[in-house]
Amino acid sequence: MVSARKLKLSLAALLACAGIGTANAIAIVDTGPPSDVGLNGSAFSLIHDDRGGGEYFQFLAGRFTTSEDYAITGLSAFVRDFNCCGTPDRQFSLAIATGPDAPAREELTNLFEVEASSNFANGSSGWANAAVDNYLLGAGTYWVVAFVPEGLLTTGLSMPGYTSNPMDAYAWHHAYNGGWIAFSGGDLMSHVGFRVEGDLVPVPEPATWALMLAGFLGALMVARRRHA
Repeated sequence: MVSARKLKLSLAALLACAGIGTANAIAIVDTGPPSDVGLNGSAFSLIHDDRGGGEYFQFLAGRFTTSEDYAITGLSAFVRDFNCCGTPDRQFSLAIATGPDAPAREELTNLFEVEASSNFANGSSGWANAAVDNYLLGAGTYWVVAFVPEGLLTTGLSMPGYTSNPMDAYAWHHAYNGGWIAFSGGDLMSHVGFRVEGDLVPVPEPATWALMLAGFLGALMVARRRHA
């Protein structure tokens, strides 16, 4: 049985042959920062709070479409710290998900998720970044989602709106209103800030396929010798 270490070595060889991860990351999605970032401006809170016996969730999602294959290297969300509820915890998660055009939360499937955090002073704003380990994402339509995981009591973050380069569509989930709401393209407040970065995955030529196969076999041989 091939171990996780062997698979990691093999994948590293394949990525090296394909040239993935060696170039500067491409902005697959870049909405730009929102213009409404003041303390009293419109924003969507990122909160999971179950202190009252019920559940309060808020997820913010934006839809995007790619025509190329990418190795995802980073996700970012533009957030504002409002020092909610006396807690210093400013962690949240970012994910790439698949789902329908008008999603219900249970219909979204996270392909992967990563933790992000904000260290901004109360009332300040900026990009909260999370690194991704070259997740291979094929051409298609996806959602990038910012959310507070279940079990994290609360986080004092919000996402302001009015970005200059909105995504294909936006949606958010709030337990009090009964599910997901999809926003129209004209709803500027819903244009929250996201970035998705990655490296373009080239289509290998026949000679490159041969090199990739040689790298794959070489990685397996090295792994077997070390295991022996």
